[in-house]
This record gives sequence, structure tokens and C-alpha cells, in this order.
Amino acid sequence: SVALPFIPKGLLEGPEPKPVGSVEQYRYILDRFPIESFLPIVVEACREQQSVFPLEPEVEVSLIRQESLFNPNAISLAGAVGIAQFIPETARNEYGMKVYVTNDYTEGVRLRKLFLEENRKVSGALGNNQFKLVELHKLRADELSKQTETLFVRYKIDLERQIKGTTLAERMALDQRLDPELAIRNGVRHLAEVCRACSDRFGGSVRHNVLRGLAAYNAGLDQVFKFDGMPFLFQTVDYVRKIMVMYDQLMTDRKG
Repeated sequence: SVALPFIPKGLLEGPEPKPVGSVEQYRYILDRFPIESFLPIVVEACREQQSVFPLEPEVEVSLIRQESLFNPNAISLAGAVGIAQFIPETARNEYGMKVYVTNDYTEGVRLRKLFLEENRKVSGALGNNQFKLVELHKLRADELSKQTETLFVRYKIDLERQIKGTTLAERMALDQRLDPELAIRNGVRHLAEVCRACSDRFGGSVRHNVLRGLAAYNAGLDQVFKFDGMPFLFQTVDYVRKIMVMYDQLMTDRKG
């Protein structure tokens, strides 16, 4: 099935991917983005993952641009770190990367789960026309949201302080998400794996499963499976749209 709501029709179709070539074939990307030190890593990583899923380097370049603007030291307000923006759980549990985690981050994750649970209760109460409960759960969700944001901001400030004025080797020793080569390789691996999981679950074209895989990279594979292809989340849909628009622009540059 093809369940990709809210994605513009123009982004649903495109040519089949070509085999990954030499780095020289992708040097045109440097005319748009100054990523000469990263491009060979992206190309090699995509080539290594072809047996898992046929990702093109242009997809990964577009993803990295959206995630971090190619900043290997980027830190988000959700605890994602590095050029590929891994959260600690994915980096540590799936790829064995050393990560810097504090009590603020751990407590923020716990409160975020409670926040999501309160949101689900809001939806349930609305469906049952229990408007007093709606207000109660909404107030709790709002307070949990504020507390979670405060904790993640503190984690971000703390990590920024830890890496200020450090060398790459020192940053890598603290948190391997700050190693751009390792982060790119694991980022490509992660995207290939979730694209493959979507292909196995839904079938369909490579392009459709790239769209689903990008959604999984942003919102989690469980959300893609839950919503049969594309989560009903504006942030995720907009994320996928922006990456695919950039990908199509790069492919136009390549043909030119």
C-alpha cells in the first residue's frame, strides 16, 4: 500500500536510483555546499549500505543539511547531537556509541513520556466529551512540557560548555556523536535500515520507502508503522518534504 498523506504529489514520483559511483561523480554537490571533507564519507557509506537499501548520496546530504546544516557539533533542544543528530538512545543502544548523558537529560526523557501520556488522555477525553477532564489533562501536559523543555535546555547548555575550546579527539572521547565520520556512517546505516524495514512492511517503490524512511529517522519507525506509512505530525511531514525538495534540486544539478 502507499499511505503517504500530506506529501505533495510531485514528491511521490521520481527516477529509480542509480548505483553509487565514485566520489568524483558527486563533486557537483560542492558547488552548492562546502562539505569537501564529508562528501567522501557519505559516498562510501552509501556504497557500503547498498545491500541493505539503495540510498543515493544526495539523499544523505539533504538529510544532514536538514538535521544540522553540516555542523558536526550541533546540539538540539531534544538532546540530539552531532552532524547526524542522534539522540542518546539510538546512538548507544543501536550503534554502541559512547554518549554524554546527564541526570537532566534522563529526567527530561521521563517527563516527556508523561507529557505524551497526558496528551493521549486529552484526546481520549475529547472523544468521550469529558471536557472537564480535557482541561485537567491539558494543564498537566502544559506543565510537563515546560519542565521537559527546561531540562533539555540545561542538558544542551551543559554539553556546549563541556566541548567549548576542545579538540576533536577530546570531543570524541566525551561523546562519539561528535565524531563526524562515525556519525555520518551510522546515520547512513540507520537510514538504510529503516528504509529497508519500510520496504519489507509496505512494499512499493524505492522513492516511497525513502519518504517513509526519512519519516522514521525523524519520528521513529514505530510511528511510521502505527500510521501506515507517514505519521500525522506536521513536523515530520515538513521534515520529509524539505529533504526531498533538496534531494530533487541536487538531482537536477547532477543532470545539468
